[in-house]
Amino acid sequence: MASSTSCLGLFNLYSSPFLAPVPHRGKRNEPAFVENVANFMADLRSTELLTIAKESSKNAEDLFKFDLLTRHHSC
Repeated sequence: MASSTSCLGLFNLYSSPFLAPVPHRGKRNEPAFVENVANFMADLRSTELLTIAKESSKNAEDLFKFDLLTRHHSC
C-alpha cells in the first residue's frame, strides 16, 4: 500500500504496540522505531529517507493544523 499511495496520503505512524518493525520483531513497538518504518517506506518507493520524512511531516502538519518548525516558548 505504501508503494502505491500518493505522497498526500503518506503518514509514518507509531500505532501498533504489538507489531514492531524489522529488526525489532518480537519486541513491543515504540516511537523510536518510526525511523525503521520510514527507511522501509523509502526503499519500497525507491526514494530517499529525507523525502519520506518531509512528506509525512507535511501531511501531519496539514492534518493536525500545526507547524513542526515553529517553536513555542513560554515565559
